[in-house]
Amino acid sequence: MDALIVNPPTLGDIERIGLAGQVSYFEFERQTAGSDGFRSFPGEHLGLLALTASCRAAGLEVASVNGQVANHRTLQQTWEAMVAAAPGGPAVVGLSGPCQVLAENLALARRVRTHWPDCRIVMGHDFATLNYHRLLRTYDCLDAVVVGEGEGAFPRIVDAARAGRSFVDIGGAAVRDGRGEVRLSVTQALPLDLDTLPWVARDHLPQVLAAGMS
Repeated sequence: MDALIVNPPTLGDIERIGLAGQVSYFEFERQTAGSDGFRSFPGEHLGLLALTASCRAAGLEVASVNGQVANHRTLQQTWEAMVAAAPGGPAVVGLSGPCQVLAENLALARRVRTHWPDCRIVMGHDFATLNYHRLLRTYDCLDAVVVGEGEGAFPRIVDAARAGRSFVDIGGAAVRDGRGEVRLSVTQALPLDLDTLPWVARDHLPQVLAAGMS
């Protein structure tokens, strides 16, 4: 497996209301919003699935795990899904999500570091883009952050990881240099040509429909 891309479940909010491990975030939202209100929830993580499609178009073997739409109630469930999707460990694990799931992403990154020590761990999303310097300076479980759109940069990162190459010269990749200093590649990421991007993968659509979202 070349890459495994993961969207963790939102657990912090559930823990704060005393329901940790009892319901998933989407299960709770369905209870509170009702079936009609819940139907319009955004179940598919289209950014994650756009990266999945771009990797496949580049000839890379990639799988994705969306702990949110899978109604995971614990990170252990997400971890088990990751191991099932990439039993031997991928070359790269990509983690996605806003600030609300930073703790969940970091916990998964630490598990990856322990169980798949040769795997490279990359974070993306708008939160990571805006905070790449702080993330890489603070959390040594992260190897790189994709800054900006990832459809061009992430497949290049995965290809470099497969070959054992550095990410330093990949446009859109923020990394630590040999001295441990955070640096953003001086190679500018090319603007995306939307007409050349592959159609977004729809791997999670069956789960979304089964959950009652449209």
